[in-house]
Amino acid sequence: MLLPLSAWGQHTAEQIFIDAPSSIFPGIRKITRMDMVDYFKSGSDRGSTNRFGGLSRVLALSPESITVEEAGSNIVEKQIALDILGKRDTAIIFVTNIATPAMDGAVKVYTTDWQPAPGKGFVEPTLKDWIKKGISKEKSAQIMSLVPFAMARYSFNPETDLLTLTATFDNYLPEEDMNKVKDSLYTTITYKWNGSRFVLHQKS
Repeated sequence: MLLPLSAWGQHTAEQIFIDAPSSIFPGIRKITRMDMVDYFKSGSDRGSTNRFGGLSRVLALSPESITVEEAGSNIVEKQIALDILGKRDTAIIFVTNIATPAMDGAVKVYTTDWQPAPGKGFVEPTLKDWIKKGISKEKSAQIMSLVPFAMARYSFNPETDLLTLTATFDNYLPEEDMNKVKDSLYTTITYKWNGSRFVLHQKS
């Protein structure tokens, strides 16, 4: 589904990041964002001081995607990725991962003027969605009693249109409980962006 940027807009992830409203990157001033991009392009991993006195840096950059460490030590990571919206517009796929301390992600879809995109966007999976197909009712009940909620790291690849959720159960469940449930839970769930919403693609 992905077309060259010239086919559906002249936007780049870099420029979208630099021009994003302060509500999207409250800790990073525009001039600081420009410095962050310059450091990354020059091959430096130097961080830039944000509004809160910490360091922010660009972790990855391509024309269609930019990943930013907004708060140091990977406490807050944010990704802007560009894809098709409808037939001819551009969607901003905005991914946030926050360490709680286990990573927990979220995704929202915007138009290029940072308005919520039309369509259903994304429905976050519940704990039941992470339980493998064919697991007995008794085992499912045990999982529901041991696992308080489902958390996962989010990442979007505009080249494949895939949003990947990687479970972080092992980062917040006691080891004893994790050993009881790990074989009954999926490790990843992927969704495919179809231009208006994310549809389930695969569980593994």
